[in-house]
Amino acid sequence: MTVLNTIKRYFRNLLTKAPDLNDEDVRSKKRNVVKHQVILDPDGTEDNFLAVIVPFETGIVYENQVGGFLNELRMMERFLIPIVFKTLADEIYTWFENECHGNAYLTEWTQDRLDRLDKLLGNIPCWQTDSSKSTDRVMLRLDRSQLAALTEAWIPVISPYGEAILASKNSD
Repeated sequence: MTVLNTIKRYFRNLLTKAPDLNDEDVRSKKRNVVKHQVILDPDGTEDNFLAVIVPFETGIVYENQVGGFLNELRMMERFLIPIVFKTLADEIYTWFENECHGNAYLTEWTQDRLDRLDKLLGNIPCWQTDSSKSTDRVMLRLDRSQLAALTEAWIPVISPYGEAILASKNSD
């Protein structure tokens, strides 16, 4: 099952059954808003994928396994834009595999390495559509102001919507 199909199935299920509002794990403590969690590639069998996750209060929290062999879980409340270019997903996966060898948490992010990653990200298009149905195509860029968050499968980027995360498959 593809990540996109998993997300579609999740939203279809979300529309047909209401969450248990008495469950404290479901209820947000900060705001009285119900949160729903979507795990990208929950069983680890998905082919390489890319998705731009943009900060926005949606009530939907996306979670991804990141960091190569570290298998860290990161999550954020956002909206998700699937990037459906398999070859680009393969290139990002291969880049991290060759650069980090599954140990992104030990990788030194040198200027040269960051420049090469930024160049690779510059091949990934992301579209923004506003309320007038005007569509702008923007190529992603590495968000160098967020390098502390950079790891395999969780790449801070500048999208047409501003700060975002490019999520991908983890190499573990």
